[in-house]
Amino acid sequence: MSEDRKRVNIKAFLEGRSFRAGSPFIPITASEVEQFESILHSLAVTIPAAISQPTSVNILALQNGLRQLLTFVNNSGFRAGVKAELQAVLELTIAGSEVVPVALINLAGNLQNLLDDLLNMTLLLEVPPAEKDKLVGLIRSISVSLSRATTTFGTGGITGPAGPPGVPGVPGVPGVPGVPGVPGVKGPAGPAGGIGPVGPVGPVGPQGAQGPAGAPGVGLNNITAFDPALGPTYAQGQVVSYNGSLYVANVDGPTGTPGSSPDYTLLLEGGTAGATGATGAGLTGALAFDPAQAPSYPAGQVITYNGSTYITSVAGPLGTPGTSSDYTLIAAAGVTGATGVGLTGITSFDPAQSPTYPAGQVVTYNGSTFITNVASPVGVPGSSPDYTLIAAAGATGTGTTGATGATGIGLSGIVPFDPALAPTYPVGQIVTFGVVPILRMWHHQQVRQEVHQITRC
Repeated sequence: MSEDRKRVNIKAFLEGRSFRAGSPFIPITASEVEQFESILHSLAVTIPAAISQPTSVNILALQNGLRQLLTFVNNSGFRAGVKAELQAVLELTIAGSEVVPVALINLAGNLQNLLDDLLNMTLLLEVPPAEKDKLVGLIRSISVSLSRATTTFGTGGITGPAGPPGVPGVPGVPGVPGVPGVPGVKGPAGPAGGIGPVGPVGPVGPQGAQGPAGAPGVGLNNITAFDPALGPTYAQGQVVSYNGSLYVANVDGPTGTPGSSPDYTLLLEGGTAGATGATGAGLTGALAFDPAQAPSYPAGQVITYNGSTYITSVAGPLGTPGTSSDYTLIAAAGVTGATGVGLTGITSFDPAQSPTYPAGQVVTYNGSTFITNVASPVGVPGSSPDYTLIAAAGATGTGTTGATGATGIGLSGIVPFDPALAPTYPVGQIVTFGVVPILRMWHHQQVRQEVHQITRC
């Protein structure tokens, strides 16, 4: 704040006027004084912290304090001129704090102007002298802290050239000295102020050095069943199983038995055998899916549908297997396999032709049947791995020759068919009817059949 401006403000105060315009003093309520004092206590912490250590946390704390002061001014009963002065400098200061990165020199200058205006306003407040002295002292303390914080700004630089002289300001109108007022009666001591806000969090300390890597832990590799004969050969860290539990050897060459020897440490204790579970639903009674019967299916009913197998999750399932959540797939339909190599094109094995055989060629050799595993097989079926036996030659039969059958009925005694004589024909009688000879025979079951034998006329 310039010296001319300070002289004008002090002169206005001595003349009984505000530093802008209006009535001599600024009225304020006791609750507003208490609120104003609490805000000043908060700024006494956040202003020097934000300037000396402009971290994001400290800048945010400063912005919150300035916005709290702006709200206080907006809601106060101050005259319009006082409000406008304070609102302007507060808006500029808040805007300067929101610039990234923060321009500390500009921010410190705006804060100093704000403290000057707050000091001028405080001097004109209609409050007891003791209360006014307390507020003035608090503002001066903040100003001193701000000045100390700015001492860390850049030093040792080259002094720049002198700037051009400024335009002389308009001299102020001399005011009439006011009549000193009668000292008021000292008021009672006010109640103790509330606890101030928590100060901003300090900067995070540097990260400590990384500690040395620990020794590799003993894993569960090479778990072996405990063998008393091999126990003295176990190395430290050897994991052994014994009576359903796992142990680790604490020393090389442990002695004793796991569970009772201090040379072993229990890793995992074996649990007791659980109770026998209920019998699960098997796949017996599988049914083809029938929409009409589905509401009667019990839970656990096995159903086949479109080549897949499902089991009902609930009684009376709804929907269709494969789309309804009431059915659980337990076996999906398999894909259609490739067409297998049949036995068409069977040929007798020929060593001269075997290099031309494709994979899957069926050949016969010494009465057995083989199939080629690869194209252009080598060797001979039965001894070469390029052939697979699919039908071995059968053994020669040992049966005896059967007896000679009876002489058959020839074509002698052929007679033309006569309906009148037909009842007298014996079995085997050959008759002609038209151009077709007819053999009349009787089975032993007495079932009569007619057998036509075509002969040349």
